[in-house]
Amino acid sequence: MHQIRLTCPIGELLLVAQPEHLLGVWFADQSGIPAWATVAAPNPELPLLCQTALQLEQYFAGVRQRFDLPLDLSRGSAFEQAVWGALAGIAPGQVCSYLDIARAIGRPRAARAVGGALGRNPIGIVLPCHRVLGKRPAHRLHRRSGAQTGFARLGSALGCGLKGLQKHPPQSLLKTPLKTAGWVQTPLQPAPTPPSRPAPPL
Repeated sequence: MHQIRLTCPIGELLLVAQPEHLLGVWFADQSGIPAWATVAAPNPELPLLCQTALQLEQYFAGVRQRFDLPLDLSRGSAFEQAVWGALAGIAPGQVCSYLDIARAIGRPRAARAVGGALGRNPIGIVLPCHRVLGKRPAHRLHRRSGAQTGFARLGSALGCGLKGLQKHPPQSLLKTPLKTAGWVQTPLQPAPTPPSRPAPPL
């Protein structure tokens, strides 16, 4: 297991990977980073870490919207993997709610559990938990008592709060499969478009 640290416009990031799969992207100083990630050996020459750093730099420079990286989510539960996989179906510039994610993975009553799983998302930015919003008033989005979690901090840093809602109201998740180590997320189906009604006769 290998790591590098990347300085970017929103702070220093910790990137952790094995030779074949990306395992994590966190703020280097955030709480809750798994112990196995903090003991990874520094390796700035690992090709996958170099590719991850390059794609993140392109993302922050505004020349990349989607990431093309092999991910390993196997350290999460089956429910967490489903939630994290659903994040890949949210297109750039769109947002959705905890309930949207819960419905997309076939657990419509698990919206609160979805929020917990998002808070444990190991691959921030690449899997965009910052595009998922709760039902709190817009002016209170991403505020937490005490230190911010990585989830809330990403939302604040990447500007997916009230300003993002004004530009992009919540929409259904798009059809985007996610391939990870030994697991493929079922493509998400967009909400059906209601049939148009004929204009009344004049």
